[in-house]
Amino acid sequence: MKGNVAGVLLGYDWQSRRAEGLRTGWLMARYMRCGCIRLLPGLVRLDEAIGTVRKYDYYMSNIAVYPAWRGKRVGGALMFHAEAVARQRGLRSISLDVEVQNAGAINWYNRLGFRVARETVVALGGRSFRFYRMSMPLK
Repeated sequence: MKGNVAGVLLGYDWQSRRAEGLRTGWLMARYMRCGCIRLLPGLVRLDEAIGTVRKYDYYMSNIAVYPAWRGKRVGGALMFHAEAVARQRGLRSISLDVEVQNAGAINWYNRLGFRVARETVVALGGRSFRFYRMSMPLK
């Protein structure tokens, strides 16, 4: 906003996700030390459970707005821009994953037109994490 960074949204289409997944896997294999390798199966399960992108889908991986900019429609502007990018690329839907207990975000996504498509539970490091996959068709 007026030259200041107010927030960020990271999103990509199904083709970009495939390419990045291969690159990330190569980098992890190259740079992970023995102590981190024990986390690899959990990270793979997490990646398979959330972050999967269907063909003709645009996936929003992260959205964040600095606290000083919250309530000033920055998040909505980021979301509408991502929607425009997805339409421009000829994609059919937008999806995202959100933690089940994040009621504020879930309500906001619902107001924008997203609906819960499924729930996923992922065990990682002795803890369980629950996510909703939410999606919105592009008309």
